[in-house]
Amino acid sequence: MLMRDVMLVVVLSIAVFTDVRTGKIKNWLTFPAIVSGPVVNWIDGGMPQAMSSLAGLAVMVLVGAVLAILKITGGGDIKLLVAVGSLVGMPLVAESLAFSAFAGGLLAIAVLIKQRRALSTTKQVAQQVWMRVGLGIEGAMQFSGRTKIPYSIAIAAGSIAALFWKL
Repeated sequence: MLMRDVMLVVVLSIAVFTDVRTGKIKNWLTFPAIVSGPVVNWIDGGMPQAMSSLAGLAVMVLVGAVLAILKITGGGDIKLLVAVGSLVGMPLVAESLAFSAFAGGLLAIAVLIKQRRALSTTKQVAQQVWMRVGLGIEGAMQFSGRTKIPYSIAIAAGSIAALFWKL
């Protein structure tokens, strides 16, 4: 196992722990991981791997910018994604994002079921889609209530799944 893989698992574990306990992913965790990603990758595989790390970091910054603009996720989750990109590099960025999105969907469904809101949320989505598609009414979709989901769990599950995917 590479040093970057160990570092990734440690960072993700701490992020999940702090996110579940406090609802926050701390900067003291994400910033050092972001900065050290290229260094650790250079130690593991030389300059090509360090450049891959920088490319992964850049891709995740762009993804994070889109998520921030659309207000889909919080800043801590975005910084955790950037840290993942910095640590895994380009070969695993797409897989990490795809697996994280899948895990996030499952997590959202589980949280809605646990809160007994799955049926009401499904009804709201169906109504909004019918208004937009069936009736042709334009406008932003609006839903009542927001559910806070510790998305670090999905990011961790997706990133670790990507590591196993490469094996």
